[in-house]
Amino acid sequence: MGEAVRRRKKLKDQVFARFANCIYCGGDKPADTVDHFPARTFFDNKHRPRGLEFAACRACNAGSRLDELVASAMARIYPDPDTDEQKAEVKQLLGAVKNNIPGFLEEMIPTWRQKLNVAGHPIILNGGGVLNASGPILNRAINRVAAKAGFALHFELFGVPVPSDGGVVAWWYTNYQAENGDMPHSLLSMMGPPRTLVQGKLNVGGQFLYSSVGSRDGRISAHFATFRNSFAICAFASTKEDALSFPSDVEAPEVFRPGWLAE
Repeated sequence: MGEAVRRRKKLKDQVFARFANCIYCGGDKPADTVDHFPARTFFDNKHRPRGLEFAACRACNAGSRLDELVASAMARIYPDPDTDEQKAEVKQLLGAVKNNIPGFLEEMIPTWRQKLNVAGHPIILNGGGVLNASGPILNRAINRVAAKAGFALHFELFGVPVPSDGGVVAWWYTNYQAENGDMPHSLLSMMGPPRTLVQGKLNVGGQFLYSSVGSRDGRISAHFATFRNSFAICAFASTKEDALSFPSDVEAPEVFRPGWLAE
């Protein structure tokens, strides 16, 4: 058995010792894989510190692959990559997006009307340019990644998954909205200092930060995460779907129920 195989087996044993059923299926279905949130594709050269690994069934683990590919590409929008190695990696990532998600890159190019009026959740680029962030492909993908964060971070906070009669509501913010103060400040004030993944000298705080808060009874949790200076996600999780709520300025966010990733 090679060293890499041994490391993967050790990690799987550790994750499954904590909880051996799929945290995205309500905890009712046996897991057979280890899921990383965020995925390795979010990080430079896929160098991801240990932490935030979860037991998942194969269908749920694979169910977010394309969503995470879109979100990973979006995370690289701002700031621009610095090194030749990072630039090559971003080029490869955008090529994968183009090959696997037809229409996404075209959706990001703003029309002349959107250039004149930067409404519609634009993403700010270096040099003052903007990208259109109101398209359906992008919003579906990042909302699903935000929902996955809600399930994963609720488990991280309480040690038990969102059950089958619970759910998650999720939404996201662009860096344009952040610069204009259009953020959930009352929620953020409750969160406390953000955390990131750290392993030895590897600290990815410039690429990913997250924070969570939960009720004392373990029934409700709220989560916030930022990906570089590109975008941020929010998620509310509850053990009872009818207890879910969201800010009034969020337009009817979708409710994600356990098992949705496998559908």
